[in-house]
Amino acid sequence: MTARRLIFGIVLGVGAALGSASLKPTFRIVYNPSGSAPRGWYLVVPAADLHVGDYVVARLSRLLPKYRIVHAAKTVKTLWAHTLADVCPALE
Repeated sequence: MTARRLIFGIVLGVGAALGSASLKPTFRIVYNPSGSAPRGWYLVVPAADLHVGDYVVARLSRLLPKYRIVHAAKTVKTLWAHTLADVCPALE
């Protein structure tokens, strides 16, 4: 490896790190490891309006070793209810 390539790589890495810290991208790519939605990679964009049945990204709050999901992992879930919705009216 030549000195130019090494310097170019360092400058590129530092630039990428600074750029990612200062810019807010309008999309993210998230991997879903759970079976709650099809496993795989998802492109996440900000939602202006959510509806029942949409996929959302959820952060798990505790360790789930049974499912091999690490603490604070992000997973894709289906939105089943929204504000003021009756989820289980039979329990009222």
